[in-house]
Amino acid sequence: MALIPLPDFVHFPKTDLHLEFEASDRALADAIIARSELAEEGLGTTLLKPEWAWQGGAPEIFSAGTAVQVIEHAALAEGGCRIVLHGEYRFELSDGNLCDTAAGPLHEAIVRRIDEPYLSDVDPAIIALRDDLLSSLGSLANALGGRFPIQTSQLAELDSDDISFEGLVNAVASALDLSPLRKQSLLADHLAERAQNLRGILRSRVSMMELLRPFQHLADHAEHN
Repeated sequence: MALIPLPDFVHFPKTDLHLEFEASDRALADAIIARSELAEEGLGTTLLKPEWAWQGGAPEIFSAGTAVQVIEHAALAEGGCRIVLHGEYRFELSDGNLCDTAAGPLHEAIVRRIDEPYLSDVDPAIIALRDDLLSSLGSLANALGGRFPIQTSQLAELDSDDISFEGLVNAVASALDLSPLRKQSLLADHLAERAQNLRGILRSRVSMMELLRPFQHLADHAEHN
């Protein structure tokens, strides 16, 4: 599989990733588009490890990634390019964290597909977990308003029977303001564990907002405090 190393973003399955390339990065954009047109060849995204983890050598990537399809691409002004990637499924490098650099800006690696265990959307436990996630998201959106990274319109889309449980979990994991390393950890989790970890993160934030509620009025006049 050809791999697109991302410096600060983790792409999850069932979500779309919008990339914009300047003219200086056009070679990478063209390589992505060309690879996507080869029906028998795979394409995926991975997160680059922080520079301090390279130990003075070549850039390294994390072993968990997401297979993708290019669903849209268009030229931009001044030689740039916009590409939209749709996440398909998770994978892991079969040789740990090592990959060979291909001829060109992409990397090549042997990967192993990871299929999520089946979870029924009508399972009472899954329904309860889904409701917990949506309830916490709603509480945070009400408390934070425009400062919350998931907007009201997106919350309405997530609170729909048309979106699968996996789609909901991955959309939340992608949209939350978490560090790339924390998101990488979530990507490495299987779906049920990822959902439970997200619930814990959201519940913790809701609890924190409740603790801060008596002092919320101070934030309205922070320049005087």
